[in-house]
Amino acid sequence: MKKYAMMVLGDYDTKHDTAEFVHGEMLTRFVTVRDFEEARETAKKLLAEGFGCLEMCGAFGKENARMLAEETGGRMAIGYCVSDPDMEEKLAEFFG
Repeated sequence: MKKYAMMVLGDYDTKHDTAEFVHGEMLTRFVTVRDFEEARETAKKLLAEGFGCLEMCGAFGKENARMLAEETGGRMAIGYCVSDPDMEEKLAEFFG
């Protein structure tokens, strides 16, 4: 089974604010973290559980996504969400 995770950064209750879906041979898990240190720990746990891909919310940025890729030895594909530049104002309004 392939395992994919989406990581969201925010003021969450990380033990309860999570979701998991299985469809055919794909397991998708949404995980939450409160800071980059939790992101590091969570990424390593996901790797140990056999996850092959981790997508991070845009709040992490390219540098942190690359740092996690290095820290996991390149054994898991790691990406991050980005938006078109014309959405920056709307995103800033929304996330405040």
